[in-house]
Amino acid sequence: MDIKEAYTILGVSEQASINELEDRFFILIKREKTARETDSHDSNHHIDLDQLDEAYNLVRANILGDTTEESENSDRSLRGKIDNILYHYKFHIIGGIFLLLIVGSFLFTIVNQQIEKARLGEQVPPALTIVLLGEYQSEDLTPLQDHLASLFPEWERIKLDLLYTPKESRSQQDYGTVIKNQVTLTQANPDILIVDKHQYDQLVDLGSFLSLDQLSEDLAGKIDNEGLLYHQSEDDEEQHLYGINISTSEIFNNTDISGEKIITIIDGTNKPDNAFLFINRATESMN
Repeated sequence: MDIKEAYTILGVSEQASINELEDRFFILIKREKTARETDSHDSNHHIDLDQLDEAYNLVRANILGDTTEESENSDRSLRGKIDNILYHYKFHIIGGIFLLLIVGSFLFTIVNQQIEKARLGEQVPPALTIVLLGEYQSEDLTPLQDHLASLFPEWERIKLDLLYTPKESRSQQDYGTVIKNQVTLTQANPDILIVDKHQYDQLVDLGSFLSLDQLSEDLAGKIDNEGLLYHQSEDDEEQHLYGINISTSEIFNNTDISGEKIITIIDGTNKPDNAFLFINRATESMN
């Protein structure tokens, strides 16, 4: 095919600009596509798309001044096909990709939620829910979970969570973490709370803990007085035991949970017997 034949096939003049060529080529492609879909005319009169594309590439190269052997080659290259598709349907392609990403993300979220619901539905209710709240930065609770499982073989499940809470909110992110943890803590509805001294001092003043006075005599020989945290609130006539320092308990062996660990029972727990049993066994393994 020579250049004159190419211009004739496309129906553009030799003075046509690149924009006029692109518009004409797009019109011819679209017209042929519509005709084929509707079978509006005999197949013998269909435009030869390969010939049309060859003419387009030849005229385009001529307009752009591309006289290289590759540009003037009449064979239709794979790259030329891809370029044409990308040029004429780029917005369709971008829109399609964007839509796929949205749909994929939506489906991924739904599937994850269903899996989580199914997982929770299959689990037995926890014998005890324990939350560590404080400046603890451990991300792996597996060693502690294993220790608790061996310490309480009669319990099928102990729910364990850790909420990192800084002692001071030095940034907007720290402040956001504190607020988020308050919401999470409410939803978790723990029976036992293991806290650092800073969190203990804040929460004990709010009346958040159940008195541990019934354990005082048993703990006297196991833990020194500094490890027993008494407090007298405005409504109390005397001091009561609310927290026990179990930082040296063997349940924390081989864990990376550093810092002071004070165990408390949340006031209002519906599993007080299990909570007191947990404290008894945890304090029996003090180093």
